[in-house]
Amino acid sequence: MALIACMECGAEISDKAAACPKCGCPLAAPETDSAPDPEQVITHRGGRHLEALGTLLVLGGLLIGMIWNGGLGGAMFVVGLVIFIIGRFN
Repeated sequence: MALIACMECGAEISDKAAACPKCGCPLAAPETDSAPDPEQVITHRGGRHLEALGTLLVLGGLLIGMIWNGGLGGAMFVVGLVIFIIGRFN
């Protein structure tokens, strides 16, 4: 612990003090790393809406394909799967 002079009043204070006990002048904060902690970095994916739409189209395509043995269900399934994959990697 070293004693330093206060910038405002000139009193000798500890270099560990947050502020001067005599005048209350704050001392400079110790410099910290400017890089964020990797555990605290929050990332947000933007494709959740496309995933939801793709899931609904896939399920709708399967349902229509089971009820009516036509091409509409298969087309909905394929389109839904493509939209889901695009949303997943977006």
